[in-house]
Amino acid sequence: MITTANVATLGGVAVGLGILTWVLIPWYRKSRDWKELVPFGSGLALGTLSVLAAGGVLGKIAGWILGATNKAGDYALSAGTGAQSPLVTRAGITALDPGGSVILLLFTVGLIAVWRSAKKKIRGSLATGVVCGCSIGLSAGVAGIAGATLVPLANSIGGVLTGFLGA
Repeated sequence: MITTANVATLGGVAVGLGILTWVLIPWYRKSRDWKELVPFGSGLALGTLSVLAAGGVLGKIAGWILGATNKAGDYALSAGTGAQSPLVTRAGITALDPGGSVILLLFTVGLIAVWRSAKKKIRGSLATGVVCGCSIGLSAGVAGIAGATLVPLANSIGGVLTGFLGA
């Protein structure tokens, strides 16, 4: 269940989209090799799934990141343009079920293992992706497509895994 404390504002989504723009434009101008986006994309998926978790440590950390990006983005939108920052949380959000939560936990363990052995650039890409995912995971529209696609995927894979394990 997504709590009312975890809501996306337009400013927070703007921060996430700003991060996405910051990553994609140099990539597009220089290499266009999709393999260079794998660390960022992995972090994006982790952040998106974490912000859609029912709770626990991962959900709490993702909620803090979401709150921080909402505050920073709301301030930037207000101070920079004078505009207000409405809520843009998607209606009918599907949270992770127990099987999807297992997938999130395994994915987190895997990315922590990668983080520990990775160079500074990869670590930065992973962290940036997590912040971006937490910022846009709950949003409506195109920005929230990651959340709308990743949760059913994780729940499906988790359902197969837990069925296979006899749970």
